[in-house]
Amino acid sequence: MQAGRASPPSRDGSPVHRAGRSANDFGSTAALNPEHGDAFGPRAGQWIPMDPVADQHDDLRATARGSSVAAHSLGPAESAAVRVSLGGQLRKRLTAQRTNMTALTRSVDYEEVDSVPMQRYYQRVLPSRQNAVRALLCVILGFVTAALYYGLHHVTKILFELRVKQAKAAHEHSFAAFWGSMVGFALIPALIGAIITILEPSAGGSGMPEVISFLNGLDQPAFVTWQTLGAKMVGMVCIVSSGLYSGYDGPLIHACAIIGIMIVRNLKKIPRLAEAYYGVRDLHAESRSMIRNVRSHELQVFATLGAACGVATAFQAPVAGVIFALEEAISFYSPSLLLKALFACSMTMVATSLYSHGTKINGDSYSIYSVNAHCSIRITAVEYLSFVIMGVVGGVFGHFYNVLVAKIGVWRAKHIHPSVSRRLIEVVVVVLITMTASSLIVELPTERDGSLCTPFDRSLKHLVKVPPTNPCANTCGKWVSSLNAMDGEYDPTNLFDSCIEWLDDSVCLDARIRNQVISDAATRYTSMADTCNTLPPNTTISLLPSSDAAVHTLVMQSIAQYRSALYPPGLYFDADFNKPLARRASSNGTALAKRSAETKPLTEPKCYHQVASLVMNQPEDILKNLFARGYYYLFEWKGLLMFGLVYLALSLFTHHISMPTDLVLPVLVIGATFGRLYALGINQWKSSIGSPLLDPGASALLGMAAFWAGTSRMMITIIVIALQSTNEQTYLNGITLVVILATVIGNLLGESQYHLEIEAMHMAYLPDTPPHALRKWTVEEALAATRGHKPTTRVVVLDLDPTRLTAGTALDLLSAVPHTGFPVIQHGRLQGLLLRDQLVEIINSACSAAGPIEPLRGTIPRRGWRIAKRVSDVNEEFEFARASWPADVLAVPIVDLVEAALNRSPLTVTPRTAATKAYRRFRTLGARHMVVADDANAPVAVVTRADLHAWLDFLHHHRGSHRGHHDDSDVHGGEGERNGTVAGAGMHSNSGGAVV
Repeated sequence: MQAGRASPPSRDGSPVHRAGRSANDFGSTAALNPEHGDAFGPRAGQWIPMDPVADQHDDLRATARGSSVAAHSLGPAESAAVRVSLGGQLRKRLTAQRTNMTALTRSVDYEEVDSVPMQRYYQRVLPSRQNAVRALLCVILGFVTAALYYGLHHVTKILFELRVKQAKAAHEHSFAAFWGSMVGFALIPALIGAIITILEPSAGGSGMPEVISFLNGLDQPAFVTWQTLGAKMVGMVCIVSSGLYSGYDGPLIHACAIIGIMIVRNLKKIPRLAEAYYGVRDLHAESRSMIRNVRSHELQVFATLGAACGVATAFQAPVAGVIFALEEAISFYSPSLLLKALFACSMTMVATSLYSHGTKINGDSYSIYSVNAHCSIRITAVEYLSFVIMGVVGGVFGHFYNVLVAKIGVWRAKHIHPSVSRRLIEVVVVVLITMTASSLIVELPTERDGSLCTPFDRSLKHLVKVPPTNPCANTCGKWVSSLNAMDGEYDPTNLFDSCIEWLDDSVCLDARIRNQVISDAATRYTSMADTCNTLPPNTTISLLPSSDAAVHTLVMQSIAQYRSALYPPGLYFDADFNKPLARRASSNGTALAKRSAETKPLTEPKCYHQVASLVMNQPEDILKNLFARGYYYLFEWKGLLMFGLVYLALSLFTHHISMPTDLVLPVLVIGATFGRLYALGINQWKSSIGSPLLDPGASALLGMAAFWAGTSRMMITIIVIALQSTNEQTYLNGITLVVILATVIGNLLGESQYHLEIEAMHMAYLPDTPPHALRKWTVEEALAATRGHKPTTRVVVLDLDPTRLTAGTALDLLSAVPHTGFPVIQHGRLQGLLLRDQLVEIINSACSAAGPIEPLRGTIPRRGWRIAKRVSDVNEEFEFARASWPADVLAVPIVDLVEAALNRSPLTVTPRTAATKAYRRFRTLGARHMVVADDANAPVAVVTRADLHAWLDFLHHHRGSHRGHHDDSDVHGGEGERNGTVAGAGMHSNSGGAVV
């Protein structure tokens, strides 16, 4: 269409090109040939949307508004503007084109091509050799992903220790120096990470929506490149070492999925492995499209294995990685995937052990959040009732947390992401606010006397809160009688044995504390005759500590035996982050000054800083502190509430900034914090009724599982991770209960976290179950409904007529329409389907034999920092070839090559096929095109992923049946995007917009 010329509007108001005659009915099919007047371009009269993608085309699109990357398709005007690259415009051009490249998406065709070349290909491939190569690739994948995590973990740990060391030194001088140190050590890595993300937009965010969408059949080429992987790794190091409230689990899974894809893609560079895997040593001698079709399935498998290995390494839980691959990541299940995933994830554990120089020698050392005590607690109906409440609350608040994340992401994409300067300023503001809040809450007192330092023996005060009537408290008469009857063997009727059994069933203690408690109880029991000699027989005496002083003495005795090993790791003691306040308090003799004195007996319990032990730690160590078992009051309600609210607010504030942010670890920390706080509240009530207390460390694990299930809905994965990463099975029933309840409640309220992000990014994700309302439609009715009228335009086909189908007419077709697949007919009947890439290769092959030509590329570059080729440039390539190639070359017939290469049995349905049946076939087979053929086997439409997504979108907006989409004002951003998300493929659609 010429510049300045008005285009006639479509039914929904979108401009369209006029490029040919329109068909008159649903069943009309035309063989496109210039000789018959069906010319391609603005000369004839067929209606084709002006959007560069339409109809049978599902290859490329620009992400719609609401995406984490603000981008749009480059039309002729934008293309001309981008070509201005003088001086300072070059940098903007590179950044803009990298952003647009990030926004491009296309469908992946997992359906196997049924053709003669494919049969010949399989004759050369030996399954035994393929399986051997696959096993080798799984070993390589396991070792590489483990090395990735090992290096990332140790680098961030070194940087973290340096940051904390400088913060401690600065805190000794003044609060201003402390704040400056916190801001400085956070701002430098944060800005580095932001700049890298701006230069490589695909490195931003968690990457999990892109991984899930890729495994669903939707490919964003820029998200699976070496550049993305490198930028992602540097960005993860930067965001973790900066101390911002984010994690690297999601980005790590994305990075591991990229590694899996890259291993398969680069297999062709090793000739022997390529020959064993593909049957040929030189892939250039074969049809690239055929190898690409074979490789697409392997890419999907190894992307799944990479994601599984990412989970296995992040949580040191290989079984959890397998379950994650099946539950969340993959859309096309295969039983063989279980063995592959388990083998690859097991290799990550083997590699982790080797990288750790054999230090991981038992189950606890492999558990990343291994608990310090395994208590066989008796779980009563009261506990189960509290678990039910926790599960319901986790599901409700998990859903609202997801909604807040989605709203903030949409607002940022609209107001912040379009401007590079705003994105940098945003990172600076987030760093300043986060470090200021962290510095301030470290200084807030947690003790009643206004101090920050808590005596360690306070964490064991639950020993004096046991029910007054328990087997460890009896009268002198009973104790003496039991002592006289003791014969040295275990006797359940013996009062001492009954006391120890009750203690293990009702009170959780660290093993070292438990040993000391039992030792003291045995001493009291054996000396009971002397103790009761001067007391009345009805005097009640307890074998357990009954006062704060007794607990203090117990801790002193334990410290004398176990020294510093008694203390849970990750706590900040005595003068850490406390010296300035201690010096100010020393003049008036407060308790803080006494506890901060530097000269005290080695057996005197240390005091520790509750809030600093949470704020000034990495998320992994924060979780270990929150999961600490047997220390019920290690963190009290005031410190937990302050930390939990600040972490909740700042995690929302941090997510979606221009860095590889993620919410997995923040969700775990928030859930564990409020789970521990929940136990403190429950214990207040249980203490008043004389019931055994709930261990807050166990409640933290349950709270983490409930909140995580409420946000992610990964039921089995969360249960397995909770067990494997902590090596704790006491609360298996409780974890299962809260996870199921939280998932069910969350699903009733809305979509999961990652699927809400997919919705906000307007990616054409196809859920496993279509909406119920789709059952009322046939394919014909669904296609008609999504266009607002009965379709009347024709399908673009290839006719196997030697006089018509030549290289020249094929070039005309490719330059006129951007379709990615063409039904092939003969005498009006469907013979098969030919992909666009195959047609380009056929033209190159046929014309190269006829004369010297410059081979066509026909595709947009997938990777590299070079300038991205636009759709218009590809069309210009075909037009240039049509104008410059000799006439005899253009007249070469390609019928025989098309017949040999076409897919002889494409996925086919009739117009009367139930829409749900067509939907399930398309999704289950991982197809890219589905041909609709009438009773005479003539193609009347081609359905692609864009159509199926349009069906779901239509049902949501018009009938409210598709729960996956939310109100426009909620996530999508307004009425203006409603038409932009509905697009047709298969028949010429009047609704413009993004097509995938």
